[in-house]
Amino acid sequence: MTPKPVLDGKPTKVRTPEAGVIPPSRKWTFSLRCWRQADYFGLDTDRVVSAHWFVALLNRLRELCFEDVDAFRASGYKHEVLRYHEVNWGAPNIPIARRDCTWVPREYLENEVDYPFYQFQISTALGRVAGFWDEQQVFNIVMLDPLHNLQPAKDYNYRVEATGDLRCEYSELLHKLDTVCDETTCGASCATRARFLELRAGSHLVKAIVIPIDEEQRRDVLQLVNDGRSLREILETGLITLA
Repeated sequence: MTPKPVLDGKPTKVRTPEAGVIPPSRKWTFSLRCWRQADYFGLDTDRVVSAHWFVALLNRLRELCFEDVDAFRASGYKHEVLRYHEVNWGAPNIPIARRDCTWVPREYLENEVDYPFYQFQISTALGRVAGFWDEQQVFNIVMLDPLHNLQPAKDYNYRVEATGDLRCEYSELLHKLDTVCDETTCGASCATRARFLELRAGSHLVKAIVIPIDEEQRRDVLQLVNDGRSLREILETGLITLA
């Protein structure tokens, strides 16, 4: 016998669908667990991506969250409006193959029959979103394509444009750390360089905290550092004061 669920120490009733009652259709939902930036599908492009672009993307996703999955997938009209269709991996000059999406779990990536990739447009000018429906009928976003590189256009001679990764504050910090390590010219005996290499290896990155501060706070911190205070001392003093 299956035990009843317990809530606050008391058994609760399990609600089951009534006979003859059709359950409501599932609304379109999204997952970002399979999203990554990749070559030609990064977001560091001044030509398209801006704050307005991100708002347009979020508005499109929000609109689709009102759609019934079954009804949408059966509607040729909505497919046409959103340019919704399977990704054509054989399109002329397409700069990526399905097998290149190595960040997608293998059970999905290697099963093209059950999990084909689809794309739909953010708008005619702002590019597309590509992903797949999983076994829970959740649309997993795999790539964002602001420059239409996933479907090179004949009108532009099937041209594709390079993009770069748009970094958050934390990933930008790691990138700068990599740059310092790669460009330093001091010898192997340099203790500072050795420390940077140790950090880059990742053994201490879990101890990092990145927080935004305003300009006035930044000036105050820099003044304290110029006066001989360390960032650790500033943090510890604040913790002692508030503890």
